[in-house]
Amino acid sequence: VEKPAAAQTPEKAKKESVIVRPNPKSSKYRRVTFRWFGEGKKVSIVSGFTMAKPQALKKRGDYWETTLSIAPGTYKFLYIVDGKNTLDPYSEEKDGRSLIVIE
Repeated sequence: VEKPAAAQTPEKAKKESVIVRPNPKSSKYRRVTFRWFGEGKKVSIVSGFTMAKPQALKKRGDYWETTLSIAPGTYKFLYIVDGKNTLDPYSEEKDGRSLIVIE
């Protein structure tokens, strides 16, 4: 797992890389937007909530983004940037994976 350069610069402002909102259609699931602010030609996210299948992010200006419906819980995830497993530099880390808690 590669650590992005941003992970070594704690003075850098924390970016909002994971945004959780209620899902208007369902009270159980949350709309979770993931953003990758690094370089890359192809970016995906993989986790239990993607059924271990990488989900592609779309390029939006200077970042990559995707929004998924996810049930509340604690999940570990990784970005796959140009084929390399990469941590989210703006999320907590556990067991070599980025960590998200959805309430």
